[in-house]
Amino acid sequence: MGGLGSGRRPSYPGTLADCRALRVADVPRERLVAALEEADGMTPAVTVDGVALALLVRPQPLGGRRAWWACPWCARPCATLYAPRSGVPRWTCRRCLGWPYPSQREGAAARADRRARRLAARLGEPFPWLADALAAPPPRPPRMHRRTYARLREA
Repeated sequence: MGGLGSGRRPSYPGTLADCRALRVADVPRERLVAALEEADGMTPAVTVDGVALALLVRPQPLGGRRAWWACPWCARPCATLYAPRSGVPRWTCRRCLGWPYPSQREGAAARADRRARRLAARLGEPFPWLADALAAPPPRPPRMHRRTYARLREA
């Protein structure tokens, strides 16, 4: 009773990788402009899966405007809304959904593997050269600063 590993585990139904994501940046610009023109002083909306999602338009500090989704549950501005793949499409922000990012549920080994793969991709080489400790590092990619390359080789 009460031994190592006993107790309740967090019961997340999944991660955000298991959800459908709807980014404002993925909505065609013509559709956003049409929604803003149709609103005529009211809150503009875009219909997705039969659900009207409100848009917020905010001024940017250096000029221009940027569109955000208004979360249907908390009305907070969001760049991305998520809906679980199963069931009714209920679009919400990440906070209201309460699901973690996939990287938040990785172990130490998976995090190290992801970092090594990202480093190899940044150097423009396939991953296997990292597995061989005696292998020479790949040549510096064109247009990468020497200091950046030296720092990445030491990582």
